[in-house]
Amino acid sequence: MYIEDLLQPLMYAVKTNRYDSTLVQSFYEQINYKNLGFTEKQSVIMLKISKTYKQQINTHLGKDITPLLDNPQFKFSIRTISLIKNISTNIDERVIKIKFPYEEKLVNEIKKVRNEFSRAEWNSDEKLWIFSLEDKVINFLAPWIENYNFIADEEFKNFANQIKAITSNIENYVPMLTHDGKNTKYINVHSSVPELASDDVLTSVFQARRAGITTWDNNIEQALEEYNEAEIVKDFIKSDPANAFSINLEENSILDLKPIVKNLLPCIVTVPGGNELNKTQQALELLKAIGIENHEISVLFRLPNENGADFNKFVKEEKLNSPLSEKTKAVVLSGKLPKPLFESEIRFNCVLNFNFYNIHYTLANFMKNKHNVINVLADKKQKHPQIEYM
Repeated sequence: MYIEDLLQPLMYAVKTNRYDSTLVQSFYEQINYKNLGFTEKQSVIMLKISKTYKQQINTHLGKDITPLLDNPQFKFSIRTISLIKNISTNIDERVIKIKFPYEEKLVNEIKKVRNEFSRAEWNSDEKLWIFSLEDKVINFLAPWIENYNFIADEEFKNFANQIKAITSNIENYVPMLTHDGKNTKYINVHSSVPELASDDVLTSVFQARRAGITTWDNNIEQALEEYNEAEIVKDFIKSDPANAFSINLEENSILDLKPIVKNLLPCIVTVPGGNELNKTQQALELLKAIGIENHEISVLFRLPNENGADFNKFVKEEKLNSPLSEKTKAVVLSGKLPKPLFESEIRFNCVLNFNFYNIHYTLANFMKNKHNVINVLADKKQKHPQIEYM
């Protein structure tokens, strides 16, 4: 009789506690389905469990297993676990694999950050962790070479050294807007990026933002502080274009947005159902203040005459019904995404969202990836708008 034979009664006949039951099941599957013997640590645990439930096992088997426990015999050889801690890179599969003997501290470190990576998963067949090959993963794992004595392949070391070199000389790699006291210019940008149209710092910052460049040098920072603009404008240009920005009309005027919208045309204006006329008039005040003509504005929806006659009359009298064209500077939307906008090739640079909550799914999908979304809140009590599908 072998120690492995005790798994059968432990699995099916002996009542064990929850913790021991989990271990027994794992050992049972390992021995019977994978034909893998115990590791040294597992063999010690198995003996401890068998001794704990010796009387129950004796009763089930009708024999005393004490001699086996005092002089344990194993059917499979005890496996030796490699103590090597290894980091390897597979360029073709675009993955990094790390293998190490179980260490709770390292596993916990991985679990804390795994959701930040495109891929970070345990492969039970290979008994290793698989990560996506990306900068964030390399930066996370590189310190393990020195801190935890991991051995890394040359590909991983090369990637880590390249990232370190770039980080140490970030100003030579990151696309950036600079100012020398007279002129503004880009550095580290692709040749396809349009040249700056002005040496005015504020105008250049907005042009850079449209090109996806949101980093600038200290000279730009100092120059921006000297502009006599509302603080909300300065807050906006320092914000992430991918994150919605809010203006509260109890604290600011809608006209404070003039330099923002003027430099981020063409724009989309979204107005809430039930308050279309008032919010469209409010938006029109801003658009006219920055020099946009009525024929450059397209209101792409109408209301049923029984409850929206005043709105429809306003659009007609103000001549806000021009079709979309290369001259369009602003479009006003409410409800579902109109087909002309869906088919248009106009690249809109900002969205003025007058805080509506229930949005048609076509418009929600259209706006989901838009940058420079500005939520216009009526007062402090009004919550930050959440886009929901109808």
